[in-house]
Amino acid sequence: MKLFSLTTWLLLAVSSAIAQGPVLPCYVPLLEVKVLDGATVQSSLFIPWRKNIVERNSIRANNYDAFEASRRRTTLKITDEEIERGRKATTALVNLLASGQAYAIFGPFPDGAQDAYGRLTASLYLQRPDGKIIDVAEEMKRLKYDRND
Repeated sequence: MKLFSLTTWLLLAVSSAIAQGPVLPCYVPLLEVKVLDGATVQSSLFIPWRKNIVERNSIRANNYDAFEASRRRTTLKITDEEIERGRKATTALVNLLASGQAYAIFGPFPDGAQDAYGRLTASLYLQRPDGKIIDVAEEMKRLKYDRND
């Protein structure tokens, strides 16, 4: 239920902002991040403008598609080689997110706020202790963990 209400709230906020003028991206801090696979995390979200925490959301990273780490996705033929690459992608994402504070930018939502599996979709970023901002999708592509490359 929390996921639905957050999704609804985000859609209303984006719709309202569009009606009032340009939408500026807002970095939402991710708390208690758990990596589920090379492109999906589970996290609580701190909504700064509401000053509250929404717990345990599954978030699918935009702009890349990591290799599969299991055979759960039935729409693809998944080989043992892909699973091995998927496990390495998962480890790479764990290591990357451990190196700083993770943030998400939600919207705009061309396909809706959720994917076909009910996960929120967002662009993920990392701020390292030195202040450098890392685009997670670009870094995972650079590390060759995007199955579309």
